[in-house]
Amino acid sequence: MKKPYWNTILGTGLGAGLIPVAPGTFGTLSAIPVALLFGLFGWFGIVLFIVLASVITYAIYPVYELNYGIDPGSFVMDEWAGLGISLLPVYIFGADLWIGYGLAFAFFRVFDISKVLGIDAIQNYEGANGVLWDDLLAGLYSAICLIFLIFIVL
Repeated sequence: MKKPYWNTILGTGLGAGLIPVAPGTFGTLSAIPVALLFGLFGWFGIVLFIVLASVITYAIYPVYELNYGIDPGSFVMDEWAGLGISLLPVYIFGADLWIGYGLAFAFFRVFDISKVLGIDAIQNYEGANGVLWDDLLAGLYSAICLIFLIFIVL
């Protein structure tokens, strides 16, 4: 099957997922400048970022899977959506942008890598559902941790 150019560019988070070491981490990092642009429109922009990353994941993952196998490490558009969920408290509660982004990134990577609290079970769903929803759940757990820090510590 032909590998559509835009499918690969978008699926790999503008190429970051092609980095052979820690593609999920680099894919998540590649989402930060894009999220910052969407964040110029506040929490609504971040919600739009989450929706677009999710729609793109659903649209292109089936072809990506046919070309590269089930849940390949290079596919990181789902990380973009999960990071977006993690970033919502930064915009809703007005946390410091740089500290908030740093903490959201760190929490998200911990939950995404560790696959705790049911994340591993969701990852086993077939197709784009498993690929996307485990990251959305990791993002939700990250957002909860960030909310805790915003109100208790920061």
